[in-house]
Amino acid sequence: MLSDSLMMITARYSLVLVMINGVNPVMEKMATASPYSYGKIRIWGTIGYALGSQLAGFLYDRISPESVFIAFVMTMLFCAEGLLGTEADTGNHQQKSRENIRVLNLLKNGNYVHYLCICVIFYGITNMSNVFIPSTLTDQGLNMGIASMVLSVAVLCEAPLVFFPISL
Repeated sequence: MLSDSLMMITARYSLVLVMINGVNPVMEKMATASPYSYGKIRIWGTIGYALGSQLAGFLYDRISPESVFIAFVMTMLFCAEGLLGTEADTGNHQQKSRENIRVLNLLKNGNYVHYLCICVIFYGITNMSNVFIPSTLTDQGLNMGIASMVLSVAVLCEAPLVFFPISL
């Protein structure tokens, strides 16, 4: 069993967060640097999340809750391997000097602190929703298959906003 102790659960969930928070920014950077419109690329992430929710519900109900974790790790490794097979943007960009940048100097930069606060709120809410929404739905009496369907439909509702972004 994958969850025999609190330490093992913590270690495995930490692995999950490292994988998500390590791969997502790379994929977002690749999507924004692409010659194609962001929405046409990002829509596949929305569809993938919906399909992943369905797969997780199926694995949870039909095989075991632990199988969701195993499938997640396998698909994230597949994703990372796919990223390694892509070409990096090799355009002539100015390299900013990284020397003499100290944390204290960064914290004096108002824009940087503002950005950090937004990131803390955004990633905190995102991780919280990924953890607690399925638990809340199942706690309210929905079986995991229905809960995963609710998540899939909810994320597909964002598709028009991703595909047809509103410029501010």
